[in-house]
Amino acid sequence: MSATYGLRSDIFLIERWGLIAGIYAENLDYSFYGGPRFEIVPDFLELILTYGQGFNQRIKMPGFAIQLSFTPEQLW
Repeated sequence: MSATYGLRSDIFLIERWGLIAGIYAENLDYSFYGGPRFEIVPDFLELILTYGQGFNQRIKMPGFAIQLSFTPEQLW
């Protein structure tokens, strides 16, 4: 059995631009990630680019991620 848990922070700096950062763990293997966040269409579509790495050398997680998020205020 495994458990995943963590903390995430989203900070908007200027209109449509922000930063995202987080730390999480799966069991006791801790990792972090962070990067810029841009609202392509405010309150509807955003792009997040992050880099993450594990604190422990046995975690094979370093790398970049590109996320395109659909974020409508309501669906219908």
